[in-house]
Amino acid sequence: MKDYSKFQFLHFFRYLGDALFYAFLTIYFKSLNFSDLELGTLLAVIPLTAIIGSLVLSKLSGNQHRNIIMLKVVNVVEAIFMIFFGFFTSFVPILIFDIIVAFCNKAYYSLLESIAIDVSKSANKNYSNIRIFGSIAYLISSFFGGYLIEFFNYKYVFIIASCLYLISNLFILFIKSDKKDNVIEKDSVKIVDIFKNKSFCFYLLFYVFALGASNVSDNIFALYVSDLGMNQANYGMVFSMEVLFEIICMFIVSKVIKKDKYKLVLICSAILICLRNILFAIPMPLIALAIIASLRGIAWGSMLAVHLNYFSSIVKKEYLTKSIFALNIFLQIFNALFNQFGPKISSYSYSLMFSLLALFSIIGLIMLIFVKQSNLDTNCDKLITEQNNLEE
Repeated sequence: MKDYSKFQFLHFFRYLGDALFYAFLTIYFKSLNFSDLELGTLLAVIPLTAIIGSLVLSKLSGNQHRNIIMLKVVNVVEAIFMIFFGFFTSFVPILIFDIIVAFCNKAYYSLLESIAIDVSKSANKNYSNIRIFGSIAYLISSFFGGYLIEFFNYKYVFIIASCLYLISNLFILFIKSDKKDNVIEKDSVKIVDIFKNKSFCFYLLFYVFALGASNVSDNIFALYVSDLGMNQANYGMVFSMEVLFEIICMFIVSKVIKKDKYKLVLICSAILICLRNILFAIPMPLIALAIIASLRGIAWGSMLAVHLNYFSSIVKKEYLTKSIFALNIFLQIFNALFNQFGPKISSYSYSLMFSLLALFSIIGLIMLIFVKQSNLDTNCDKLITEQNNLEE
């Protein structure tokens, strides 16, 4: 089996486990009847600790061989501590486990994205054909996860999720890597260097405000529909519908859209994120909210199909991994702030909270307009050319 196929299976099993755990984590916290302050802290700790994880891994990351070793380690650590969530109901131990898994999770996916780019490039194939396996897995787990929780409980579902993580690690073990500098970033590259690129700065603001608004909206939506009486099974169905639309849009966009239209796709995605929050701010029945929630799938599927390809035309190849880390760090700062205060604001008015998120997504959209794509081949990742060749 080639490395490209191994990464497809790796994504499938990793995301199977991911959806069983993280897709239901917010409503799990709410089911423990924590106060608004405690609930906000648990939600805020995830992105805050993810920042630390990203910073640590950005210092340790180097060539592909070293990155793959780190993938193996953080995956196992996260899998172990996920199990502990189901055996405790008090705030302090849950907070500790929350910190540990968050540290591992974001660092893992940042590394995974950069390695997946390299593997896709070596295979002369599109990264989205790897990522779509993760989306399919998310669809399956989010749909059945709610029913599993209803029939059993969170404890056993979290154990299943952990086992799926460990299965994904088996595929990492057989990934071939060059101990020499395969597709390696310069050791001299520092985070501050990437901010000299104005287009990167504008894209960073777009990424933080648009995706941040979407991420926080997902948590607030889970609390909102839970307060309205939606159970775990129905919530899982709603979430799986979002993922279904994500898969469909990712497939269509990756096959149909040419590279000169990538920015337009990102603009449309930001508009959908804004529209979703505006509509959530309007009181309406659960069934209407469930339908509107699917806009997330359309926005994310379209964005995932073009994001890395477009982004790699903005920054130089040697800056790519650390630029991705920077995007994630600032995104997590935004997520932390609004996850901390979101439950409190929402307890006063869900409409106000969703309106604020809509405003931020508009700001992100405006920032994207100022991003300029480089036409220099030396500033672009070969993934753009490779995707165009596949489309032709």
